[in-house]
Order: sequence, then structure tokens, then C-alpha cells
Amino acid sequence: MKLILQLVLWVLIIFLGWKLYSSIIGPVEFNEKRDARYAKVIKNLKDVRAAELAHKEITGKFTGSFDSLVRFLDTAQFANVQRRDTSYADEKKNKAYGLDAKTGGYILEAVLLDTLGFTAVRDSIFGGTDRYKTMMNLPLEQEGITG
Repeated sequence: MKLILQLVLWVLIIFLGWKLYSSIIGPVEFNEKRDARYAKVIKNLKDVRAAELAHKEITGKFTGSFDSLVRFLDTAQFANVQRRDTSYADEKKNKAYGLDAKTGGYILEAVLLDTLGFTAVRDSIFGGTDRYKTMMNLPLEQEGITG
């Protein structure tokens, strides 16, 4: 009888030890999964932010839906612009007032903008990948978990 009682107690000890271990490791595993999901969500939100800022820079306003944002990214282009500051003497005023540009005459400053070409928005933000098409998906949906 003593042997049976010892076996039952050992089984009970092992069972309770396993329950204790699983109650400790459960939240740890949950936090690891949560952190991985948060990292994916944050990456997607950064992509959405970059795309929305590009939309605002080009059109002057934010978009209202993901579908229009994806269409925008498929078609929109950034202009590659070169900016040059220049200055020149205002000959009319200098002649009218009898001034010389070297001695403090009227000098006008101007900014010249040259368009060098165009770059696709999706290439400049997403580097040629197509992850912008799935930036609105949550990682929970991608893993098949609902809720």
C-alpha cells in the first residue's frame, strides 16, 4: 500500500510541477508573440505614414482610404528638382539712380528650380518591393488568427 501511495504522490508532484511551469511560461510565450506582432504592426504603420506623407506632399492632402493610397503609389511620381540660388544686378534701377552694382547697387536674388526627372513614389519609399499592397493588413489576419 505504501508503494502505491508513493507512486500516486509522485504523479501528483509531477502534475503540479508541470502546471506551475506552464503557468509561468504561458505569459512569457504570450509576451514574445505579442512583441513580434507589435513589431510587424509598427512596421506597417510606418509604411502607411510614409505613403500618406508622400501623398500629402504631392497632392496637398491626405487620402481617405487604403485603396486610393495603393492606386496613388502605383501611379505617382516624385519630381527630382535641383535648386540653385542666384543673384544679379537690377540694371534699370542702377541706371536710374546712377549706382554701380559694385558700389552697393540694387542686387536681386532669385531661386532657380530645374526638374531633372521623375522617380516613382513606390520605388523611393519601398525600394521596389510590393509590400505597400499589404501594409494595411494586420499580422493577426496574416497568421490566420481572428480576434
